[in-house]
Amino acid sequence: ASQGLENITQCTECPMGFYCPQEGQYNASLGCTPGYFCPGGDVDPTLKCPRGHYCGEASAAAIVCQDGTYGNGTGLKGPDDCIACPEGAWCNAGEAFPCTVGTFAITGSLRKNLDACRACPFNTTTIGSGHTSADGCVCLPQFYDDLDRNTSEAIDPKTGARRCSSCPLGFDCGVTGSTSRSGTVAPGFWRPSIDARLGGSNGATFCTGVSLNTSTAWEAVGEHDHTLL
Repeated sequence: ASQGLENITQCTECPMGFYCPQEGQYNASLGCTPGYFCPGGDVDPTLKCPRGHYCGEASAAAIVCQDGTYGNGTGLKGPDDCIACPEGAWCNAGEAFPCTVGTFAITGSLRKNLDACRACPFNTTTIGSGHTSADGCVCLPQFYDDLDRNTSEAIDPKTGARRCSSCPLGFDCGVTGSTSRSGTVAPGFWRPSIDARLGGSNGATFCTGVSLNTSTAWEAVGEHDHTLL
């Protein structure tokens, strides 16, 4: 405001980006404190910069963190206070969003939007969110990962994740993430060892059916194998 005013209606509001703490001020010289913003008419800097934004000196409004970064607290003072997007997530509008179940983000890539999260291959998913590579993709229930396959058969060329096959007869793939070594033999079947392949070139399974009406008795050995008494 100018000097020599005749009444209060001639006073002007403290301008944006400044605060005016004293009565009778005729100029605005105090820029808003870093970490706060002053939209105009401020006596003191009371509006703290919100999460995901930063406010430099004399800020009239909060500035959102650049895409690919995020702000994990309030009162940030500059763009350098914004943090690089965490692994397994994408960052936009100052917030970090973990890649959802069934997807993963490539480590080291610039992750600005949802496109940064790649879908796991058919018949696979992830256990939880925020995975950072295709290694997080595991088989859905009723499918399994044959760990004895060669790389060209096992790896999906588009994503780099391991492929999954339908669960063979006599093998229990009822849980997420079943493999040829972690799965269990179904009741009424047996398997020589956890290293025995579940399928051969003729498509036959090493799990041999057993009639429960015969006098033959079977005993479980460990978690995976059965043997004849």
